[in-house]
Amino acid sequence: MKRLKMRERVIALIVRKDGYFYTGEADLFRIYDPTFTGFPYKKVRAYRKGNGVGVALILKPSKIDEDFGVPTLFITEKLFWDIYEAFRVSDQLTYNLLGRGFKSIRTPDEIFME
Repeated sequence: MKRLKMRERVIALIVRKDGYFYTGEADLFRIYDPTFTGFPYKKVRAYRKGNGVGVALILKPSKIDEDFGVPTLFITEKLFWDIYEAFRVSDQLTYNLLGRGFKSIRTPDEIFME
């Protein structure tokens, strides 16, 4: 049986500020697919309010989406921990950017005490 390639492409850390995601400045935190060359747009309008650094999991379409009839991702333990680590870095970068945690809730001390 032919093994399918991973559908995860990258985990990206993307600044959201003043109503836009700045995809042209995204930090590719983890690269699973070296053919990913970046986002086609330098910035994208954000529909939710707030500033900070978001964690985005960029995927490629998969046969499983067709089979299930909806976009579907089975998460491996490694991917889970990569995403977890990305959130920790995102929280720190948000603190550095805004001088406070996301939505004024978390500070770096709270993040790293987990």
